[in-house]
Amino acid sequence: MKKLVYFALLLCSLSLLTACTGGAGGTGGAAAGANDETAQLKDPKVGDLYAAELSELAEFEVPGGKAFGLLKVINVAPDTVTVVTDSSAWDDAISAKRELHGDLKQVVWDGEDEIVLARSQLLEMHRKEVIFGVRRGASNN
Repeated sequence: MKKLVYFALLLCSLSLLTACTGGAGGTGGAAAGANDETAQLKDPKVGDLYAAELSELAEFEVPGGKAFGLLKVINVAPDTVTVVTDSSAWDDAISAKRELHGDLKQVVWDGEDEIVLARSQLLEMHRKEVIFGVRRGASNN
């Protein structure tokens, strides 16, 4: 019976260790993803993409009242970041996040309506989940 208890404790310990390290890859799971996003928002680059609640920044007509889609960084200054929105919007955040991680071939950017944000706003928007996904812009359209 003692061997069974020790075996159960060993399994629990291994499970806890795996959960804390984000699995065999040691990526840290969701916490590491949030930290990566925070780091990228602290150091924005031209071409970066953000999945965001667009209806917090611009007017979009969608059935549910909230619009979700992508923002693209087009200019970074010492105190500000200029973004443009995706010209289309989703009525759910999941679709916007899926688009963020997609190939972006169908995305049309609304270059007519630039939005200037204080750099300090980016982290606040992330904290409030207005920005809920970040992608570095090396291979963006």
